[in-house]
Amino acid sequence: MAALIEKAVSQCPSAKIVLGGFSQGAQVTHKAMARIAATLSTKVAGIVLFGNPDNGQPFPGVLKKNVLTFCNLDDPICFGIPLPILGHQKYKTHTAKAAAWVTGKV
Repeated sequence: MAALIEKAVSQCPSAKIVLGGFSQGAQVTHKAMARIAATLSTKVAGIVLFGNPDNGQPFPGVLKKNVLTFCNLDDPICFGIPLPILGHQKYKTHTAKAAAWVTGKV
């Protein structure tokens, strides 16, 4: 993912980048953002995460203010318990709010 962000910025330098991840995809997003240069992180307009196993772990630098995380109270994965029960499968209800938030960022 870090390499794809670098490629997108090099090909479209004025583009705003939005990232998203569900569950393990949220973890990948955390790892990718830790690997990109600070100058590239300013191109990331927003990050939306659902069912984030790394819930509460901060993103570096300017990214902190551009993150929206959805973690259901009945989703144990958001609390460090690797148990994908029904609460981890109910994020569809948050998609409209996530889309509206992203629209405001770009």
